[in-house]
Amino acid sequence: MSYNSTAVAVPFEPERAGLSDYQTEPAQDVAQAPDTSLARFSVRSVREPSVLPRLLEMFVLRDIVPRSVLCRDCTAVSGQMLVELVAETLTDVQAATIAARMLNLVPVIDVTLDYEGA
Repeated sequence: MSYNSTAVAVPFEPERAGLSDYQTEPAQDVAQAPDTSLARFSVRSVREPSVLPRLLEMFVLRDIVPRSVLCRDCTAVSGQMLVELVAETLTDVQAATIAARMLNLVPVIDVTLDYEGA
């Protein structure tokens, strides 16, 4: 069984859709670039090899290269590892979303998010 599909581009007409006040251009009073600062993620997790690449993947998915990544093996003390990631060009919402997603990783015990600069 085969399916044939044809895509047709239909121009959007706000008046026809009953949206006479529809704004196609960005508002002039809205800032074009979000206010950004350095976001520091401190992650405490079980010592497991998959944790570091899974944490980095949170940034890869957003096309962000962290400014620094530091991983400390604390096996002798607590059997855990500490990972510190610093990234810029993140809004508060993006940073909070990344921190929440990090916390959802099974080996992750705790995530702390701090901001530096403005």
